Amino acid sequence: MGLLFGARAAEAVAAGEFGKLVSARGIAPACELSLVDLSAVLGKINTVDVDRYYDTERYHLKNIGM
Repeated sequence: MGLLFGARAAEAVAAGEFGKLVSARGIAPACELSLVDLSAVLGKINTVDVDRYYDTERYHLKNIGM
């Protein structure tokens, strides 16, 4: 399942389809994978505050002791 979900997620990123999650209907490996808009699942999209949590110069999370 991880390989199936990861491959479909990578395809979505390559196609520029952001703000969606991979959904499966059925039993793997014969399941149907689709993309579902996150707002349909959460009610709204929550994003990460990059400036607050991420050191973009070092490509690390802030304040984790590294």
